[in-house]
Amino acid sequence: MNAAEFNTRHPIGTPVFAYTGFRPEDDANARRLVTRTRTEAQSVGLDRAGVVWVDGHGAYIALSHIDVVAEDDWAAAKEADAEAAAENAATEMASRIERLRRELDACKEQLGFLERTTLPELQRTIQHHKDGKQRWRERAEKAEARVRELERPVVEAERNEIRQSYADLVAAAEETKDYEGAFDVQCRLRDREEQWAREDQGAAR
Repeated sequence: MNAAEFNTRHPIGTPVFAYTGFRPEDDANARRLVTRTRTEAQSVGLDRAGVVWVDGHGAYIALSHIDVVAEDDWAAAKEADAEAAAENAATEMASRIERLRRELDACKEQLGFLERTTLPELQRTIQHHKDGKQRWRERAEKAEARVRELERPVVEAERNEIRQSYADLVAAAEETKDYEGAFDVQCRLRDREEQWAREDQGAAR
């Protein structure tokens, strides 16, 4: 399909899957953009078959690397990408939190050792152990505070990604005048919000 044929069939704003490098049939790890066209297709330089610009990407992409998709498929892929991105961010943050938890466990183990020390031993090295105990306690408190600090942004980032995916679904449904579908998505988001509120209340206790 050349640029003229593409423009005849597909207006600006058409939902597409775009591939900035290899196509998936050529590379299983090919990067896919779930996006929309933001210009008409054009013939540029040596690429006479045609190219087009898409949302979220600065350079043009050859029409051979553009797949036009249905709105429902586009919305489903957009939601899947948002959930995958949130999951990846949560996994990375969980790894950082796990390292802090291991440090916290080491702090607690050291504190336990100090607390189990017999009275005669404490009497001989009382000041030394007090100083050491205080240092470990401070590290433990900092580690615990850091764990709480890191966990909250992960949760909020994941929730915001999910909220945005629902907002995109609502917008897509309203754009196609699928008001019943938009209302259903809004109800699902409200249920999610209520579930999150219950979770937050439980964590605060």
